[in-house]
Amino acid sequence: MKELHSYILENNFKEVIRIPDEEYGGFPKLDLFTHFNLETTSCEVGKSYVLPRIIRHGYIQEEGEEVLPLLSFENIYAGECLEVTNHLPYESLTPDDFVHSFKHIQNVEELKTYILKRYQKSKPNLTSEQILSRGVSRMLLRLGVMS
Repeated sequence: MKELHSYILENNFKEVIRIPDEEYGGFPKLDLFTHFNLETTSCEVGKSYVLPRIIRHGYIQEEGEEVLPLLSFENIYAGECLEVTNHLPYESLTPDDFVHSFKHIQNVEELKTYILKRYQKSKPNLTSEQILSRGVSRMLLRLGVMS
């Protein structure tokens, strides 16, 4: 964890936005990227974030302790947060919300599938209904490439 913390400080990032390695090829072609999280995000407008690749997913143990994912910081993106919206019900999302999203997340049904796939791993104690009932947060980032 100290290595991650040092990387963030040395590169003047606020935090990380973890992206599964297998999804890294799905970024939109333009320099804008819309990212969705479960319910809320700690991202802040005007702050910079690094988007490392998740090599091995983390999860929450039954007693509540987090097992952190294994991350790679090679050949990755970084981004400045331009917009944040928390507590979005799926019904309120429009096609415009997906314009800068991953290629495999272009509508509400694809987003639900993505959210379930992602959070069933990290929150195994929640049912699919509990995960989806929380809604999502949406962030818009201006991307840059890091090496």
